Amino acid sequence: MVEEKKTILLVEDNFFNRKVSIGMLQKLKYQVEEATHGAMGLEMAQDKKYYFILMDIYMPRMDGYTVSYNIKNGDGPNKNTPIIAMTAVESRSSCCDDAGMDGFISKPVMLTRLSGEISRVLELKLR
Repeated sequence: MVEEKKTILLVEDNFFNRKVSIGMLQKLKYQVEEATHGAMGLEMAQDKKYYFILMDIYMPRMDGYTVSYNIKNGDGPNKNTPIIAMTAVESRSSCCDDAGMDGFISKPVMLTRLSGEISRVLELKLR
């Protein structure tokens, strides 16, 4: 039996960061759909249920805090979907919590740290 890939949403405006993240996520056996800016990510999250969302914080048009807040406080299919913040800032801020984000990873993203944070967040959500 073939294992079905779990689809995640990657919201990241930087082309290079998107490609690196997609490569890592595919190594972890996830199918990735990508949004190139925050407004696009919000629109995609309103249309389809994802396994989890990996969200850049600083993007044009709409930042990751705003996107996450709107997803978590809306009536769309991802209201309870885990959202992991991804940013160059070294430590998680209270803004992540205020926006309803469930996890945090700092850039540059390393595969082992990404895998660990995904596992931690998903384990907490399953409790």
